[in-house]
Amino acid sequence: MSAARSPRSLVVVLISLLLAGGCHAGRPQVPEGWTAVPAAAAGRHERLQVIICYGRFFSNHSTVRLIGPGSESLFWDPGGTYKADDSRYGRRGDLLLAQTPDLDEWWTYRSEGCREPFMKVFEWDLDPPEAGRLHEALRTGSKFSEDPDDFHTATAGGFCCIAVSEYLRRFGTPRIDVSSRYFWPHKLAQHLWSQSPDRVRVYERGEAVKVYEP
Repeated sequence: MSAARSPRSLVVVLISLLLAGGCHAGRPQVPEGWTAVPAAAAGRHERLQVIICYGRFFSNHSTVRLIGPGSESLFWDPGGTYKADDSRYGRRGDLLLAQTPDLDEWWTYRSEGCREPFMKVFEWDLDPPEAGRLHEALRTGSKFSEDPDDFHTATAGGFCCIAVSEYLRRFGTPRIDVSSRYFWPHKLAQHLWSQSPDRVRVYERGEAVKVYEP
């Protein structure tokens, strides 16, 4: 037999590599040591939420929702297109500044519009100064800057998780330690379980929302 690979075998190898990097079990996975609690569990008003969205075979998207300080909330959809053509949402540099979606609205969009089976929301309670610092970083990053060393919220399609990883690396410390730039959202999710979130919310199509605490 020739040592050269056939086109079909090359395709099999490429698919195997993709599955190794991006495949998941098709259902939400919760590590040992986490306990289901009533879904009404909330915590502080000010919260950081990192949202990981999953397709049937691959993790698809990562976003950030920041509640507070005060009554203001921000929603960052890096590389996405949510409400990009609707000026009422004040989208600037992939950051939504007005009428930001809550988790239920976002889940409806992902499950019905994108046909995704589940998503996870990693949630940290924040003190008002923490929320203010994270808020300012997003606001500033949404403005045009030519300095490549500045943090930018505007993100090319397909690079959402790298952008979210960079935001957490720069501004999440000391609460959250992210030293790598993750390409696959589910790889970031696996790491975030170890970063002491106060709770993790799991949305699954056809199921009630489940909330887990350590």
